[in-house]
Amino acid sequence: MISGAILLAVVPVVAAALAYALRRFATLAVGIAVALILGLGLLIWIVPPNLPISLAGRPVLLGQEVAWGGIALRFTEALRPFLSFLYLITIIALIFAWRISQGRTFFAASLLVTSLTGLIMMVRPLALAPLGLAFIACVGVFIVQSGRAGSTRGAFRQLWLPLAAFPLFLTADWFLQQIPFNPDDPLPLSMAIALFGWGLTLLLAPTPLHGPRVALANEAPPLVAAFLQLTSEAVILYLVRAFTSDYVAIINDFNLARVLIYGGLASMAWGGLAALGQRDFARLWSYAGLYNYGNLLLAMGLGLLSSWTLVLLLFGARTILILLGAMSLALLRQQAASTEFDRISGLANRLPWTVGGLLAGGMGLIGFPLTAGFASQWTLLQQVGVRDARWLLVMIPAALGVAIGFLRGLAALGGSTANPQVRREPLVAGWLVAVGVLVSAVLGLAPQLLTGPVTAALAALASLIGR
Repeated sequence: MISGAILLAVVPVVAAALAYALRRFATLAVGIAVALILGLGLLIWIVPPNLPISLAGRPVLLGQEVAWGGIALRFTEALRPFLSFLYLITIIALIFAWRISQGRTFFAASLLVTSLTGLIMMVRPLALAPLGLAFIACVGVFIVQSGRAGSTRGAFRQLWLPLAAFPLFLTADWFLQQIPFNPDDPLPLSMAIALFGWGLTLLLAPTPLHGPRVALANEAPPLVAAFLQLTSEAVILYLVRAFTSDYVAIINDFNLARVLIYGGLASMAWGGLAALGQRDFARLWSYAGLYNYGNLLLAMGLGLLSSWTLVLLLFGARTILILLGAMSLALLRQQAASTEFDRISGLANRLPWTVGGLLAGGMGLIGFPLTAGFASQWTLLQQVGVRDARWLLVMIPAALGVAIGFLRGLAALGGSTANPQVRREPLVAGWLVAVGVLVSAVLGLAPQLLTGPVTAALAALASLIGR
């Protein structure tokens, strides 16, 4: 009987091999890859893990565990919403990259990342999962650099933190294995908790550890940066919840919540301050993303002490806005060959959907009304006002800094035309951005549409407790 874990790991790799072999025939490559990933997503969404089915004449049990050498892989009900999210953003990235190239290796490499991400979430012991993030960073090097000469900071800085964190998790697991030999000694457990806590802090990368995140957003092709950030963040959210469910002392003794709260506030402050003076949409976008990530860290810190509902709402909105901004930025780079304010002035009339996507995505990241980020941001501000209103003195000025940066960009886009030779948006890519703007606006007006996915993810997270 075929295990679901093997199926979830192998199908994206097969799709990657086909996409690479057919890379000169982009339409065919994307069509095959999207069909395989969509089929896999529908399979895990419809079929219960404990129900055997027949697939191509072979029996398949999605929930069957595969184990060797002390390592186990198993698909569970808890992973369904996370892997569905992963497959959805993979499909969106593939379709957009079909029209606006993100590098010749993006199709294959993104599918390899999808396979690795599934393995990370299924692996036990959980201490091995951060190694998977390091492998994702290694694969990411090739699509971040994307054949470009020049600076390699964005490609290689993303390796630093996962590689630094993995030895901490591995050492923590070794300490846990020593506990049965001397149950009365509290040192192994306390050391393991401290190492797990610092390892999670490195993976979460609050300011001042934000350098790799900003360099990636600055230098990578926009959709590559968005895809790698969102997949890694989804994995890290899962790991934080899983580790804090297994080892509650990470919250109580290590006080991870405090690290997240103050790290989030520092990230917001630096993101807002840096965004204020930018004159390049790529750099402005990276700092707006950092501000929004600070919001997510703050919500996680509060959520460790109460509920993760707000965390998932923020992350759902962040996903939509980051993808929208990345697609718009990719269009701007292709059509105008630059993202600097001085070289893209006056392009609002030639690239209307691109400009709309940049503004809807960027302003949405600070919770502007009529965007996907409004409801969750407003809820966070209310919770912060109840918990400690002094934090608002950081959050609101930082949001204003990001807003001023985008307003300056809008003024440049509406000025005199610097390059009259810029062509209008390609039809398919322009429509994809238009759909993103519409989705953001609809969620700004009806945020309750996210209730279903958030409820499913909360139920999945609840099943982690007491495993």
